[in-house]
Amino acid sequence: MDSRRTHRLGTNTNIIQHYIDLMAQRFSIKDLGTLSYFLGIEIVYLGRHPISWSSKKQRTIARSSTEAEYRSVAATTSELNWICSLLTKLGITLPTPHVIYCDNVGATYLCSNSVFHSRMKHVALDYHFIRGQVQSGALRVTYVSSTDQLADALTKSLPRSRFQDLRVKIGVSSRTPS
Repeated sequence: MDSRRTHRLGTNTNIIQHYIDLMAQRFSIKDLGTLSYFLGIEIVYLGRHPISWSSKKQRTIARSSTEAEYRSVAATTSELNWICSLLTKLGITLPTPHVIYCDNVGATYLCSNSVFHSRMKHVALDYHFIRGQVQSGALRVTYVSSTDQLADALTKSLPRSRFQDLRVKIGVSSRTPS
């Protein structure tokens, strides 16, 4: 092969874009691009009180919003397991099942359905541990509509009344200056 015509595909963005353009002409391609900023919001409660929250940037490519939410639930489940383990070692008894609220119906179905979906076969098997948690009764993934998603108070610019409403529902109260 002529070395002048050999390119490292992974390092030349022009060649990659040219290849994508050629494939798009020939095939119907739905390109969602790199999912470089998907907010996986986690709020962990002890009773009615929030004890941990985080917003994570996921560096992955998702083919659908369902897949992105499913990955977010997996990350949240891992964090939840760690926090529960810590609290148990501290002698704090926790109610089960632990509940994760998700605003994507497809992702909630994937978490509880033991049937392997051909459309999700590309998702790494380590994400599928959620199903085992759900089947064992240790975890419940419940649908919540986007309008009732408490994490919005941490991620979105909201009208003051809506923010205060969600803040109260999360269990965070404002302190008056002393």
